[in-house]
Formats: sequence, structure tokens, C-alpha cells
Amino acid sequence: MALLRAYTDSIIGLRDLALMGVMVYNFARVSATIRMNVEDYFSQGRRGWFRLHEKGGKLHDVPAHHNAEAYLDAYISEASISDEKKGPLFRTIGRRRKLTYNRMHRIDVLRTIKRRAMRAGLSASVCCHTF
Repeated sequence: MALLRAYTDSIIGLRDLALMGVMVYNFARVSATIRMNVEDYFSQGRRGWFRLHEKGGKLHDVPAHHNAEAYLDAYISEASISDEKKGPLFRTIGRRRKLTYNRMHRIDVLRTIKRRAMRAGLSASVCCHTF
């Protein structure tokens, strides 16, 4: 997992990779992704699942892609949030570059994607809908 190693320089990198992994590999909308709590990533048998909170209060359980599972496992482990089941899965970063208890906003996600796209040498027009 070369990509995972490239992002392990910080908790921010792991969070960003997990966030993008859920959206890309599982075709999840931004709003559904950032509404996830820690408990919304769970195991059923030997497979990981995501519970996405869709429009209109609908819940949608989808099997997790194995890469998205690996990214989330690394992020949750490093962030030490596995016991905070009711807490937000994707959290903002505070002043000391530590996770807060605040849920990311969709604008935070857009900034994250644009920042990562620019670092990768991609167009500035890359956005959440590009996935």
C-alpha cells in the first residue's frame, strides 16, 4: 500500500486518505460521508461496511471496498477514536494539528480535495464531483 505510506506523515494525511477512499471507492456523496459517525463503519462477517446517512434521513448500508477499509483502519487506529462510537468519523483539525471533536463541513472537504489535487499536480478545477 504505497499510497497509504505516502499519507502516514500525519493524522491529517490519514484522515484525508480515508475520507477520499470512502468517497471514491464507494461512490459516497460528500454529505453522506461527513455525516458518518465512528459506529457507521462496522464489520459484518469478514467484511467492513459503511452506513451512509443519505438525503431525507435514509440510511444506506454498503460493503466497504478493501482499500477504503485499509485507509479507515489506519486512520481510526492512529486517531484513537474507535471507542467514541457516537462521535464523528471525519473530524476537523485544531490549532495544534490535532483532531477536534467537530465534524468536518462540506467546505472543509472541498478544500481538502483541492489541496491534495494541487499537491499531485492536478487541475485546480478538481472537486468532490470529479470522483
